[in-house]
Amino acid sequence: MRHHRKRCLRCGTPLPALKRAAAGKTRPSWLAAHRRAVAGLAGLVLVVAVAGAIARYNRAPDAVPKPRAVQAAAPAVGPDVRPPAIAPGQPPLPDPEFVGRIAYREGNYEAAYERYREALTRNPNDAESSSNCGQALVRLGRPAEAIALFERAIALNQRRWAYHFNLAHACGLLAQWDRAIEEYRAASELFPDDHVTEYNLGMALHKRGDETTAVEHLRRAIELAPDEADFYLSFGISSERLGRTADALDGYRRYLELAPAAPNAGQVRARVDLLAGPAPAPAAVPAPPPAKSGTS
Repeated sequence: MRHHRKRCLRCGTPLPALKRAAAGKTRPSWLAAHRRAVAGLAGLVLVVAVAGAIARYNRAPDAVPKPRAVQAAAPAVGPDVRPPAIAPGQPPLPDPEFVGRIAYREGNYEAAYERYREALTRNPNDAESSSNCGQALVRLGRPAEAIALFERAIALNQRRWAYHFNLAHACGLLAQWDRAIEEYRAASELFPDDHVTEYNLGMALHKRGDETTAVEHLRRAIELAPDEADFYLSFGISSERLGRTADALDGYRRYLELAPAAPNAGQVRARVDLLAGPAPAPAAVPAPPPAKSGTS
């Protein structure tokens, strides 16, 4: 509303008159009058933003969900926890664990490993730093070296689900299926309703050749996460090996429903056709009886 109008254009109600400041005097603006409050609020927003950034990065690396069989690496020799060299006059990193988490999130696993290793040197009894250091090694393709770090984390805190899960995953990468099964079972006891743990346990049992027990855990994983296509495919494979054709077909068909464009969809369809067999031929229609001849 313009300042010179005296009435509302819609209803005609008189508008309050603007009071002009006395000559030679100017009223302080709202911003000037509330300068301290605005400054305090801006400082609070900045603190909240920084705290949020720290909270996002102040989390352990995610556990890798699926095990893959790889050739055994060199025997574990234990981590090298010597502190990284620092140039003269260069101040040490104030929080290597925090910097390591940022590097890990950004995919710079070499830098993450160096920072976690430094954090572990500062505090050798920090289970989280030990596990994080092992996770970085796994990402770098060095699971055999990570084994000792995960074992150390478990020794410091046996009730942490992630430590057992990560150790089981590293053992799976080395095709150490008995040890992987043992650790996945320990993780499942600590986190009974985790579908990834159930699935990985089923896959480890499958790799060891125990299809009967594998099917039980794969079925449980499907119950916990019914929209995971890979769960049905693995269930179908183990069921087929047990000679349970109907269960195998159910698993394969459900997989194709959830992942119709998967790279292996053609192979799975061919397997379904083979197991289902050719369609039964339609029953032959009996010929009508011959007509009776008339009698004279």
